Amino acid sequence: MSSLTKKEMEILSSPTFQQIINQHLENPSRRNILKGSVGVAALGFLGLAGCGGGDGAVASAPGVTQLNAVGFDSTPLSLADSVQVAEGYRFQVLYKLGDPIAAGVADYMNNGSDAANNPSEFQFRSGDHHDGMYFFGLGADNAWDPEVSDRGLLVVNHEAITPEYLHVNGPTSVAGVRDANEALKEMYIHGVSVVEVRRGSNGQYSVVQNSLFNRRIHTLTDMEISGPLRGNPFMVTKYSPNGTRTRGTINNCASGYTPWGTYLACEENWAGYFGNSNPGTRTSNEQASMRRYGVRATVGNGRENWNTASEVGQVGEPFSRWNVGIVGATAADDYRNAANTYGWNVEIDPFRPNSIPKKRTAMGRFAHEGAWVGAPLRPANQWCSTWVAIPATNTFTSLYRLPTGTPPT
Repeated sequence: MSSLTKKEMEILSSPTFQQIINQHLENPSRRNILKGSVGVAALGFLGLAGCGGGDGAVASAPGVTQLNAVGFDSTPLSLADSVQVAEGYRFQVLYKLGDPIAAGVADYMNNGSDAANNPSEFQFRSGDHHDGMYFFGLGADNAWDPEVSDRGLLVVNHEAITPEYLHVNGPTSVAGVRDANEALKEMYIHGVSVVEVRRGSNGQYSVVQNSLFNRRIHTLTDMEISGPLRGNPFMVTKYSPNGTRTRGTINNCASGYTPWGTYLACEENWAGYFGNSNPGTRTSNEQASMRRYGVRATVGNGRENWNTASEVGQVGEPFSRWNVGIVGATAADDYRNAANTYGWNVEIDPFRPNSIPKKRTAMGRFAHEGAWVGAPLRPANQWCSTWVAIPATNTFTSLYRLPTGTPPT
């Protein structure tokens, strides 16, 4: 009798990607779709654009086209708790949760005790839940060189956390109040990393721990609001009474990069982090906006309950800013508008470690899945013709054309 569970048996008996493609190719109408530009583009992304015939395909049976454009044998199905790669390939772990990115920072213990009493230590460690990323080749002049691959700046999003692994006893609370150090630690772990990496003589990459380029951007990083909503009354908070700044970025999913060598971190499921202690009186448009985005409009806490932590001994109200309740006389006296400063694409200059990230409000506010720059429609030095595709989670993809002029400031 097999020791495998029913689910495991289902996994092992599932058709392979090759079999699924071949099934489609058996149907003439579907085969024509795959031969079309959309199918070729999609399969080309996977390295399978030879599916329509020609040099990249061989016949395996009458009426069936067998793909071989991948160039290597498929990895066998496996239930092993390890990374499986095709023969002739290898993998390495380059940058994982807690890895130090500054001189003098100890190796990560990974038992929940790291930075337990000093949450800000995670400003110098890798965040969690790696997601979108980009490698910027670093030339001898320390500037972006797309032709360089043995040295570069790796920029990585840290979309979310698994709290159970971050604290000795998992996330704790007393009478519904989160532990302040635990909450701060989680807030630092979200965000983005910029780390210098180099390839050694053995072909393996490693992080340059003491590089001056290394940097963490997190939920407490000062940011500038840029674009048409800069200074808008709905951007006003106690942190920025003139509506031109905000703190941090969160739930950064996929990413992009610009023709001038900056990184775009895309805020996706940001709305759920905010609690609400007092809905108060808002206009019908404000209420509709909160419902549309999923920001809590009734009394309750955010997904990580950061808004419940005590601020005794804290500086800058790090937890109140997750409460969109109306608790002050005006918007400049509370954080009722704090959620409005999230839901944007954040531009980060990885080559200037002291630069202030900018939230690009001209690129729209929603659950950003990514921002991918298309080929310029004019000469490469005319950035004004560059197109940016920005998909939103479970909804649609927007296409933006960058306006005429020099790169935005």
